[in-house]
Amino acid sequence: MNLKPTLRAILLTGALSFITATAIARSAELQEPPRTEIVTLDNTKASTPTLVRRAIILGGARRGWKPIADNPGVLTVMLSAREHQMTADILYDAHSFQIKFKSSTNLNEEKSGDRITIHPKVNKWLADLNEDIRSAAVEGASKTN
Repeated sequence: MNLKPTLRAILLTGALSFITATAIARSAELQEPPRTEIVTLDNTKASTPTLVRRAIILGGARRGWKPIADNPGVLTVMLSAREHQMTADILYDAHSFQIKFKSSTNLNEEKSGDRITIHPKVNKWLADLNEDIRSAAVEGASKTN
């Protein structure tokens, strides 16, 4: 008779360990891309904030990012993927931009002081957005030169 409670405790401990390990595996420390300088193919820099803003919109659209707020020097964008959603502020000027994570829904976001852990795909989405904007800026600047 004592075996049943012991077996139940072992199974419960194993199940909780599995659930905890799965939850930990589905989170990573947030890594925002560093500020990105825009350098064109002929080694010149982008010339106006308007060109960089346009590159942010065009680059973001490549993977479904949509602008949701537009203020001078800051464009807020949102990405929705099924039941997941995240927003980011993109700070920009005539020569560079920087992506700053803002918020998320259903992406395991946890804050502890200055540290944020989140679903690992968020880091990939931010890196892809950074590269898409940089690429769109280079293409756009090259067309205007």
